[in-house]
Amino acid sequence: QPLQLALQAHRTGDAITVDKVNCRSDFLNLTGRGTLTDAQFSATGDLTKLEETLQRFIDLGLARIAGKIKVQGQIQRGDNDHVSLATVVQLDGFRWDLSKTSSWQEPQLILNVEATAQIESGTSIKSLDSAEMKLSSGHDTLVAALQQPVDLRSPDRRWPMTATLQGDMHTWQNRLSPFVAFPGWQLGGTALIDVAATADSKSIEVGHLNANVTKLDARHPDWWIKEPQVKLETAGLWSIAQSEWNAKQTTLTATAIACRINELVVGLKPDGQLKRVTGDAAYRGDLDKLSRWKNQALERPSYHVMGTFEGRTHLIEHDSVISLDLDTTVTKLVFADLET
Repeated sequence: QPLQLALQAHRTGDAITVDKVNCRSDFLNLTGRGTLTDAQFSATGDLTKLEETLQRFIDLGLARIAGKIKVQGQIQRGDNDHVSLATVVQLDGFRWDLSKTSSWQEPQLILNVEATAQIESGTSIKSLDSAEMKLSSGHDTLVAALQQPVDLRSPDRRWPMTATLQGDMHTWQNRLSPFVAFPGWQLGGTALIDVAATADSKSIEVGHLNANVTKLDARHPDWWIKEPQVKLETAGLWSIAQSEWNAKQTTLTATAIACRINELVVGLKPDGQLKRVTGDAAYRGDLDKLSRWKNQALERPSYHVMGTFEGRTHLIEHDSVISLDLDTTVTKLVFADLET
């Protein structure tokens, strides 16, 4: 179906009012009305037909994209050149395949965006005063918000943000699989992750990152990690140019193991592989529970270890060479041979 465009408008004094604008094609229907100070728009579309149309002109590298999309929004211009935007995007029966093994599927996904900005020279955006985004699907949500206005004219602009993610680990793994690889792992449990960070062109400063996972069930061909609760707390700085993470203190707490790492440094190579890691760690753990992590995944485990341990270590790894200054005490050690 060819693209069809219909427009009805009238002038009142110096103001032009669009009574109705309608754009139709085989993959998109778009309607709108309003003025330069108050406009409403809505759209519906078929992502399968959109992909088929785009593939005629360019290879997107997509195995498949499918689903229905609905968009509703409003743009208003107030006093002192303030502009506000409110929009809702809804995807139904959404599916996005990037490869034979990587797929993002959603029965229904809803994105809400609200923002206010200041403009100058008619259309140029001077600053972003506020912004909030909420992504929701069933009981899963991701909320991100701008904490302070951002001067878009400044070359040194910084973006102070907060974000909260919560929901089912399995559905979030499926949602992130086109972008983040979890090779061999199947994740389960309920996650609550809260982060506050400030980003610029050189770095991302994380004021705090708190992650709490309940009823963790992480399965791998060689591991099966089951924990009633896992907590991770950290803060630090990510250097974009150096691909390096620096954190003064990081703590991990679970029933099988607890660890506190001071002066943690993690550097990555350009291909994403580990380049180096250093830090001072204090830890304690339960060897029985850690052995279960391993043995539960195996059809015929060969041994089982029991006991408790605690200690400290200074770790340095650089280009696959590991140096350890280790001081560990093991209590009530039992090594059981399960093959005899």
